[in-house]
Amino acid sequence: MNLHGTLVANLQSALDSARRYRGKPLYSDTLSYWIDLLGHARHALASEPEVEAARRLIGLLEIELAERAGAVGDADAVPPDGAASNEPE
Repeated sequence: MNLHGTLVANLQSALDSARRYRGKPLYSDTLSYWIDLLGHARHALASEPEVEAARRLIGLLEIELAERAGAVGDADAVPPDGAASNEPE
């Protein structure tokens, strides 16, 4: 997985986005990226200098994803950048 920035910064960004889009549909690619990021973070914990911050963020992101389970949108869902609107016109 190629990250832009630190592992902790990527986890924090994913957590912020997961919270911001709680209860809203997401692209399946976004959810897949967050799940892949969790796996990458778990694997990197042994060598990552920011282990405690990463562990805390992993736990929080896992909670966000667990709350989303069963409420995952399809590929036509609202993208994380908010380009589409759920509001009727």
